Amino acid sequence: MALLFSVAVPAVWAKTPLASPTKNLKAGLVVVNTIQPLTLEATLQRVMANNPKVKALKAQAEVSKAQVVTANARLNPSIMSDNGVAEKSYRLGVQQTFELGGKRKNRVAVATAQQAVTASAIAQQLLDIRAEVRKTYTQVFNLQERQAVTEEILTTAQHLLDVTEKREQAGDVATLDVLQAEIVMVNARNELQLVAYQVVEARNRLNTLLNQPLATGLHLTAPTAVLLTVPHISGMMTPPVQAPATELSVEQFVKMAMENRPEVQQNLQALTVIERQLALAKANRTPNLSLAGGFDKTTGEGGQNSLFVMGNLELPLLNRQEGPIQEALTRKAQLQAEQTALQSQLTLEVTNAYAAWQAHQQRVASYETQLLPKAHLLVEKARRSFEEGKVSVLTPIHAQQAFISNHLGYLQALQDVQNALTDLERAIGIPL
Repeated sequence: MALLFSVAVPAVWAKTPLASPTKNLKAGLVVVNTIQPLTLEATLQRVMANNPKVKALKAQAEVSKAQVVTANARLNPSIMSDNGVAEKSYRLGVQQTFELGGKRKNRVAVATAQQAVTASAIAQQLLDIRAEVRKTYTQVFNLQERQAVTEEILTTAQHLLDVTEKREQAGDVATLDVLQAEIVMVNARNELQLVAYQVVEARNRLNTLLNQPLATGLHLTAPTAVLLTVPHISGMMTPPVQAPATELSVEQFVKMAMENRPEVQQNLQALTVIERQLALAKANRTPNLSLAGGFDKTTGEGGQNSLFVMGNLELPLLNRQEGPIQEALTRKAQLQAEQTALQSQLTLEVTNAYAAWQAHQQRVASYETQLLPKAHLLVEKARRSFEEGKVSVLTPIHAQQAFISNHLGYLQALQDVQNALTDLERAIGIPL
């Protein structure tokens, strides 16, 4: 089953161009010419294919398979020799122990159940890696957008300074106005240097997740609508299956979490392991049978050659497996209590992530429909009024500061939407 869950992406994210190398030089960066256009989905797939931690988790899954093979192994026979010098008798034969009571079958059942627990633990860690990739990708993209905005702010500040200097030379404004414009210019340049460093730092984290050189340039496309799919145990995604758009309530998301969260599955599978261990402990109360047979030769007076057969059966009087049985029963009660607590925790996580996503979507809409258009209009009017000599330089400076605050707030709201979506994805336990 696939459910389409759309996330509106504002046009500014989809259309903002990559900052040019020339503008990057203003921030004192070493320009990297290698640009690799990447989508979020392509990034996730590459991480799942190349990340060393993911590869280690896949190897761990293979280890759990080998443990099933080990549990299924039978006991090896042994060669026995029983010689008596006084009696001048010599015995040589083969001894084999037979496991009774279904020990091997129950041992295999325990290993198989433990393999499922391991698979759920791996799925849980893969979801954590996926969440880390999504948030890092979003951060890199957001910082690239911030860098582009800051570059435009720097250009505007330079224009404001140029106009102020010309008006000072003409005697229209005081030197104080020029100083204020210069301060705005310096602050804009400092902000660009800070954002440029943050871009490099976040890009390095994403390149590390991608298992590629840190200096590799990245050109990320805007996060778009998402599609719910069910992952394989290996962590590879199934091909998206198109489905009609479906409105999902928080209750539906909670239900999906209960069905798909690896922690829930791991807990249930751990209960199965306990049941199998309990059955194995009871089976271990049945003694094993050892049989030996071979050649018996007596060399003394009246010596003869013959065959012998011996049997050995343990008497289960002192060890009745009470300890393992009691441990399994106690562990079972513990897991059942943990399952109840886990369900409450999942409901909280899903509800909070869903509420955060809705709230941040409303913030984005408020910025797009009200704050940004008005802030942009204020900047334009303040700039024209200053150029016409109607207001002091403080008016366009304050207008620009308001525009910067709103634009950066808008970019933060966009990032918060994606982060809430990432938290929701992690909460329900399947990729969005």
